Amino acid sequence: MTIGEKIKDLRIAQNVTQERLARALRISPQAVSKWENDTGNPDVTMIAPLCCFFGVTADELCGVENARLDEIFRENEEKGRALYDAGKIGELLAFWRDAAARYPRHWPTLSRLMFACSAAAHTYEEVPDGEDRDALTGEAIRLGEEILAECGDEEVRDFAVMNLIPAYLGREQTEQARSIVRHSHDIHASRQFLLRYIAEGEERENNARDLCMICLTTAADLMKESDPSAWPLAFRKEAAAAAQKVGALAAQIQA
Repeated sequence: MTIGEKIKDLRIAQNVTQERLARALRISPQAVSKWENDTGNPDVTMIAPLCCFFGVTADELCGVENARLDEIFRENEEKGRALYDAGKIGELLAFWRDAAARYPRHWPTLSRLMFACSAAAHTYEEVPDGEDRDALTGEAIRLGEEILAECGDEEVRDFAVMNLIPAYLGREQTEQARSIVRHSHDIHASRQFLLRYIAEGEERENNARDLCMICLTTAADLMKESDPSAWPLAFRKEAAAAAQKVGALAAQIQA
């Protein structure tokens, strides 16, 4: 069932005319008619007023049960990851825009659209045909700020923060980027660090692998940007000892 069909069902069930709904939302009856005929979709700003008017949740309005919506998102994420890995950034952008139009208040979907906008604007030298780098950056910022203002899911919020930073920096909005960083979690309070204390079996092994990869790749990237000779002597000794442990780990991995 499309969102337009759901709006029509709710309207008829509650004995509401298109004109009355249009007046409540301060739009034209023609706009309501387009939704119900599936020739147009409500703007994302219309979802909350529609839910309030009909007394339903956003998921109910979209005609999707939570479990099914999660399943759809997982399927979409796999497709989106394949497009990204193939370097098809234009198709990735179109894919997540279409998904966001279908599920306009599904925060994980909007966060992936935000990522696609940010990636299209800042990852490649050339932006996709018909797109504008500054407009893509603005779209990413708008989505990210909307997520932080309205979404309570910490995982989605963290994903938005990661993509807001390059978007802000792309517009030289350094203070906005700094503000977000200052209010972000300490690395030792991250899910991956804390999970190692409670995970067991396969989950513990997978988390250890992921955490090692994150730490090692991050350390390698940071070393390229730093001058160890300028570090205090005591810190250099600690770093050298840690590097020896990493070397032993590398030998173990290669064995």
